[in-house]
Amino acid sequence: MQNYIEKLDTLFQFVFQNKKADFYRRLYENSIPSGYVIDSLKAWRALPFLRKKDLYETPLLERIFTDIADADVLRTSSGTSGGGVLITPRNHPWRHTELLKRFTPTGILNLDRGPYTFETHRHLFQSCPIVMGDPVHMESAVKLAAGLPINHVSSLVFSYRRLVPLLKQYGILDQIKVIETFGERFPPAEYLWLRESFPNVIFYATYSCTELNSNELGVSVDAYDLAVGQLFTTQAKDVFMELIDVKTGEVIEEADKEGEIVATTLWTEKNMTPLLRYRTGDLGMYKTYNEDPWQRVFTTLGRKDIDKITLSWGQLYVVEFDRAIAKFRDFVEPDYEFHFTHSARPEDVHPELHVVARTNFDKNEFISAFSRQVRIAPSKTYADAVAEGLVAPMACVTVLSFPHDGRKQVRFIERR
Repeated sequence: MQNYIEKLDTLFQFVFQNKKADFYRRLYENSIPSGYVIDSLKAWRALPFLRKKDLYETPLLERIFTDIADADVLRTSSGTSGGGVLITPRNHPWRHTELLKRFTPTGILNLDRGPYTFETHRHLFQSCPIVMGDPVHMESAVKLAAGLPINHVSSLVFSYRRLVPLLKQYGILDQIKVIETFGERFPPAEYLWLRESFPNVIFYATYSCTELNSNELGVSVDAYDLAVGQLFTTQAKDVFMELIDVKTGEVIEEADKEGEIVATTLWTEKNMTPLLRYRTGDLGMYKTYNEDPWQRVFTTLGRKDIDKITLSWGQLYVVEFDRAIAKFRDFVEPDYEFHFTHSARPEDVHPELHVVARTNFDKNEFISAFSRQVRIAPSKTYADAVAEGLVAPMACVTVLSFPHDGRKQVRFIERR
């Protein structure tokens, strides 16, 4: 245990005494005195949480702690995408080699990733042919792979929509046994689509790129039975995870109690943008609790507040719904709820917009006009997606009011 306490203190001293950036000194100025030392978990837990608004309100240049020429970690996301904390290292790109080794690939098709991943795969599988590609030259890479015993594919989550038809075209699809995904988001609908496209594979993702529910994290690789169709996730050892009570902020130290995941990146000198006690907005629960943080097993339970929905055909943002609703203030109240179901099939999403109607309200006219206002991409609206058959039309449901109970209203509600 003392080992990670020392790591936490090293990290704290690095950011608190850093001459390049005073971001954390300003964040802690009213609660943490100079000369402070992290010598226990109690001392660590006295540090204020880092929140999304702290990152939003601070320009990125004021949160850079290491010169880019010296950095190993070029970017750590804020987690504001809803995809957890994404770490993009320069010199140590893949920290889950233990699980990779168990896949024993006979050939790897690696798309959309930098040369550092090629070096990692080449080091692990020296006798295994590896084909590297990128989005622009995807077909050329697949064509080349068609002459090799490729059974392992590694690519961005949303590249697979383009990749699957090419794998079919060149006769590779049925020989794929392992799908390795990465990227900031891996929404449930995309996972279901991948399961249908690759019925005989093992899926592998990290916590940093998944929004899926009920994924076991922190489990020893030896505990896995590598079963077809199962999704495996791992927790990076370079991220210190905590679970806190959403309302009180108290640290949870027991199993079967839901809380919010708090993440700390443990890199120090070579990390450009370290995160300390960042409230990710992801909900989780310990399945088993252990004093050693690396021996804990927990599951993810979705987002605390859903501010964005990622589906295969586009993205829906709360701020975009807010903007569109404001255009119809003569017909509906500002409050609303959007109910949906994550599904790979458009007809199973069942999108419903719940509103409080004013006088002279026509449901059909309103929802048609509203769908033409809501953007799912810079040049595409929800109505465009409906016309292309990508999603079912949005239904309108009127209610008398929404219960607030003094809490912030939740706009997007996922059906379970």
